Amino acid sequence: MYTIQNYVMNMMKEKNMSKYMFLSLLGYKNIAKGIRRFDAFMKGDMSMKHIIENIHKGLGIEKCEVDILIKKTKKDIEKHIAEETEKQRAIEREHFKPYLFVKTDRKIPSPIFAYAIMGLERLRRMSLPENFSLMSEMEKSITIRQRINKAVSEFHGTLPTMGLIKYFILHEVYDDCESERKVYDTEGKLVSGEEYSDKSVYIGRASLTVRGQHIEHLFDNLHAARKINVPVKPVIH
Repeated sequence: MYTIQNYVMNMMKEKNMSKYMFLSLLGYKNIAKGIRRFDAFMKGDMSMKHIIENIHKGLGIEKCEVDILIKKTKKDIEKHIAEETEKQRAIEREHFKPYLFVKTDRKIPSPIFAYAIMGLERLRRMSLPENFSLMSEMEKSITIRQRINKAVSEFHGTLPTMGLIKYFILHEVYDDCESERKVYDTEGKLVSGEEYSDKSVYIGRASLTVRGQHIEHLFDNLHAARKINVPVKPVIH
């Protein structure tokens, strides 16, 4: 829990206040709806605007006290995000493998629906041998050219939903400097220039949701069932 949630919980205990009583003081007439939102708030959901703006009414305190708690909570969240981000980076760093990133003429896939269902973001990263960094420059050059030629030939110069392949970026070391990454054209030749200045390798991931619930697994199950000739019923009507 963050600062504001801990405070609300402790104050309710101190005042021997039930959820029903607290939510009634906040102005909720539909208590069931209020409880759902209150539970989400207590789990850290800071989008519950009505609850946050009226906490002082429910607890019988000055609004300025709540404002101070909210500021502390924002710092809690920023700290939590920073910690989780660093944990994720540590995991990525540990398991990092060199790859070539495919730059295309589209930044946003079209159609996004197909991009999400088929998981086409995987095509933008072309894995290189794990021992790539230990290879000689000649071996690296040959490996890169072979990998690029294969990709360009396989996809006929385009990536599905992402358009024309423009160039390739070598991401050899996790903690590298973006501006110093090497760039290769569609023939596998080392290139430079203004037209190759964008060396970012971020991959946006599209996902399918219905009422906030991810549904990609439905398509995975559908494809798996068809492969083994199991009759399936439609999952979307």
